[in-house]
Amino acid sequence: MSKALLCVDFGYDSFKIVQMNGKKIEHILVIPAPEDYFKDGRFTALESTAAYFKDALKKNGIHAKAAGVLLPSELIFMKNIIMPYMNTEMLRANLPYEFSGYITDDLKKYVYDYALVRRHADAEGSLNAASGEDAENEDKMELIGMAVSKEGLKQYEDFFAAVDLRLEMAASDVSSYMRIIRYAEGIETAPKKGESEHSNKEYCFLDLGYETIRMCIFVGNRFEVNRTFDMGMADVEKAVAEHYGVDRKKAGSYILDNYDNCLELEECRSVFGNIEIELARALNFYRFSNPESELNELYICGGGSYIKALTDAVREGVDLTVREGSELLKSSKDKELQNLCLQTIGLGLL
Repeated sequence: MSKALLCVDFGYDSFKIVQMNGKKIEHILVIPAPEDYFKDGRFTALESTAAYFKDALKKNGIHAKAAGVLLPSELIFMKNIIMPYMNTEMLRANLPYEFSGYITDDLKKYVYDYALVRRHADAEGSLNAASGEDAENEDKMELIGMAVSKEGLKQYEDFFAAVDLRLEMAASDVSSYMRIIRYAEGIETAPKKGESEHSNKEYCFLDLGYETIRMCIFVGNRFEVNRTFDMGMADVEKAVAEHYGVDRKKAGSYILDNYDNCLELEECRSVFGNIEIELARALNFYRFSNPESELNELYICGGGSYIKALTDAVREGVDLTVREGSELLKSSKDKELQNLCLQTIGLGLL
């Protein structure tokens, strides 16, 4: 794989583009997305969208050969897996069968990958002594398995081919967060037998998106919880549009500028209040299900992190210290852009 990688997140109304070289961020670019460029899981006009994308790269002096894409969650099946230790060839042969209960379609229509979390067996040979699971002296590995539709993946291959780029990586937001955690904890090497590659610190990421808000919780590098809320900046935009009698695009500009103090409208406060309630419920359920939890921080990212009224609502809704996700990147340069493109950056932290 090339050291330089152009990482792309195709968002609802923008393309987030980050050129990485190793762990160094060389360029961050956010451009408006063409209207209705993506519907029902497919590019509606691939050639014209690719031409627009290619022109934006040229105008901004970005030159690349290899690309990585952040896949939408609806294209991916994910599963925490514990299985006997085996070599890579055997693992790739066995991994599809781990999804037989998740995927109702033909398993051959998917490609599979994994991320190793831990390889472990204690001195007594017990993998999970607390839960009574006896590994019978067998070496085990804990990993996150992923399955992606070949058809869904091909459209991205076709898109990047039209831009004269080679698609070398496709990953989920969960994989991106895992890389950010590894980077933040300074982890470089794979875990040895009986060792975890991560601490037991809990990480909570909150992506404040346009149509949805997505919460992901990890214990160290182990993925624990994913929760998607069907609410986001689109609800705020709709409230502002209806109040002022303008279209959604105009309402979006009002929000960015907080025109006429529009974010203090009763309609907007109602949206923020609903978000506070749902976040509090989700965290309360997580703590109820994990009574030993010591979660005390939440990292925000995504387009909504630009909107102070929304981030204030998050702070009101959770009893956690709310931080910007960019803090985990240990860089003071372009923090707002890093926060907006956090998942895209994580994609390239190889």
